[in-house]
Amino acid sequence: MEESMTDRIALIAGVGGATGAALSRRFAQGGYRVAMIARNAERLAELEAQIPGAHGYPCDVANLNLLGEIVEQVRTELGAPHVLIHNAVAATFAKILDASVEDLERNFQVNTTSLFFLVQKLAPAMIDRGEGAIMVTGNTSSFRGIPLRPAFAPTKAAQRILAQSLAKDLGPEARACWIHHHRCRDRRAVEEEHLAAPGLAR
Repeated sequence: MEESMTDRIALIAGVGGATGAALSRRFAQGGYRVAMIARNAERLAELEAQIPGAHGYPCDVANLNLLGEIVEQVRTELGAPHVLIHNAVAATFAKILDASVEDLERNFQVNTTSLFFLVQKLAPAMIDRGEGAIMVTGNTSSFRGIPLRPAFAPTKAAQRILAQSLAKDLGPEARACWIHHHRCRDRRAVEEEHLAAPGLAR
């Protein structure tokens, strides 16, 4: 028996007021039940009230123990996600002598380690099912050195390479792609640019 669109689940890690919220709306409009992960519980509650089929799960993705618990809660309450979108980001904008090793490590945990962790948790079910999608949002800092970014750009570059490696490793059962975008205040423009392509949100 084929699954209906309402049986499909999208897990979005990093739901702020712009891209993450736009992605949540877009997938909900496509018939998905959406698991939204973010630190801001108040914002998640507001989005839950605005978006039918969306469920908020407050969590700092750098806390892998808690993140693992949240993944299990999503599986129990909604089911195994068909789509993983990693949109969580931590950034430090400071010159190398003003930034700290702790800044770099925190940014790496959020931008790269949490993606690695979530894929290990969620990809097996996608492979067993024979379909799935993993999307990772990035920015220009992942491509080149930029002033005030020594504690940030390397973590985004690592995230981009990880996404490319996932695309090679996981094969067609769990397709992985890296989405490069500039910061955009217009949520509708984000939706149109990244999700209007046929089949991307199926």
